[in-house]
Amino acid sequence: MIQVESHSDSLDDLVSHSSMTIEETRDANAALLELMAASDADHTKATRKQCKDA
Repeated sequence: MIQVESHSDSLDDLVSHSSMTIEETRDANAALLELMAASDADHTKATRKQCKDA
């Protein structure tokens, strides 16, 4: 998500295998979303509206 959020011009990190476990990825994503919400709530809300709930 951070690659997409930073408007990266490369999808390499999104399509290659990560050395992180699923649990580590989930926890890192939760921390990132918390940071985004604290630093720019409006942008975070707009970004999350584009995501599908699981």
